[in-house]
Amino acid sequence: MKPEDIIKAVATRHKLQPRDIVSVARFGHFVAARHEAIMELNKAGFGISQIAYAVARDRQTVRYHLNPNFMAERKARKAAAEPTGALKYLPDHIQAIVVEYAKAENTTPRAIVSEWIAERAQYELRAKEAA
Repeated sequence: MKPEDIIKAVATRHKLQPRDIVSVARFGHFVAARHEAIMELNKAGFGISQIAYAVARDRQTVRYHLNPNFMAERKARKAAAEPTGALKYLPDHIQAIVVEYAKAENTTPRAIVSEWIAERAQYELRAKEAA
């Protein structure tokens, strides 16, 4: 079965035209039909690129429809892979310590570094006032 046939069958079930599924419109019933078409194309064995081409969407959009947690998982992997903010300026061995400490405290490394910077700034301010 060709992708066009699957899209046409889904459109018929939703009382839409195939062009509605591939349109840029974001009406709820269009999106629901588009999602169903993507799922059926995936079940039929089509690859992400083929599905994206068939429904006139980006591959990332198709991945999102196939796995709604895709973007959250991707962001989590990226955040775990590379340090951000002040953490990225610390030496690797210090970064590892901060990450382990954050895990033990059940918080983020960014929160730990921010807290430490704030504490240090308060300490410096009190020392300056005392002098």
